[in-house]
Amino acid sequence: SEWGSGHKRAAWHRRWKGAEQRMDSDVQVAGEGDRIGVDHVAPVEELSRPPSSKSVSFTDVQRALSSREGQRTSSSQFAEPAEWREKEEPIGKKDTVLSRRSAGSTPFNERLEHRSQDYSRTVEHYRSLPSVTDYPYQARNPALVKPNPLVFLELECAETGLGKLTFELFADSVPRTVENFIRLCEGDPQKGELSYKLCRFHRIIPGFMMVGGDIVSGDGSAGMSIYGPTFPDESFELQHVGPGILTMVNNGPDTNNSQFAILLDRAEWLDGRSVVFGKLVVGYDLLHKTANKYGSKNGNPTAELFIGSCGVDPGQRL
Repeated sequence: SEWGSGHKRAAWHRRWKGAEQRMDSDVQVAGEGDRIGVDHVAPVEELSRPPSSKSVSFTDVQRALSSREGQRTSSSQFAEPAEWREKEEPIGKKDTVLSRRSAGSTPFNERLEHRSQDYSRTVEHYRSLPSVTDYPYQARNPALVKPNPLVFLELECAETGLGKLTFELFADSVPRTVENFIRLCEGDPQKGELSYKLCRFHRIIPGFMMVGGDIVSGDGSAGMSIYGPTFPDESFELQHVGPGILTMVNNGPDTNNSQFAILLDRAEWLDGRSVVFGKLVVGYDLLHKTANKYGSKNGNPTAELFIGSCGVDPGQRL
């Protein structure tokens, strides 16, 4: 056993000496004159010295090896494996915040590709829930989705009923603003409660908007909310994308009261200024016919148009 172990040690020694002899020849770096080899071991004091200003590039080593072997070595022989290299993103596909995804989600910029932006005629499908793109779990489990409340406004002119407009209120995005609108729709003026009943539309511009909700003076100079004379802007997440959008009317930042507007066309300049809190789901024909008949270019109604009745759609509450 001793002879066997000694024999093995001698074999390993011969192999190591042979490897040293093969590695003993220094590689002359082309154009540099530096020697690269393993026959010289730097003392401890040399290891503490700052590195030399000269740097040996990978290309120089390739040239030295090629000249030594007498053949031209291709760079592909020394290239890293393909799986080690980082994949280069094509032009226009840079990693940005909008392109990043978390587990099981869709990047925001890809989400916009799936979402239709044409709301020139109706916004009935704006913010429709559930959306497989934005709400994958709720879309597969409708029981997890809490439906937004529906409210109605019955329009009258000279004690003649014109029809009913039904709106979906975005309680999932702006609950305080929605609560204010619902309480005003359900209020009973005979009991002294704040209410939209018999409140007139004081400004109607065809192709732009219908404005109403001044429950104090009826001319757009005042208003009152369930929170007091005014309440702050809740969120500007939703946009004024087209006709049928229900938005708050204010006199500046954080001055919302009871006044509201129904858009008759897109109004993107109001984004970030007025709070969108609902959309029209039933009554588009009635909306446009009423605006064209009772509206004017200066905004003064040609006849008294008011809300005869209003309230929450049966079975739909917060």
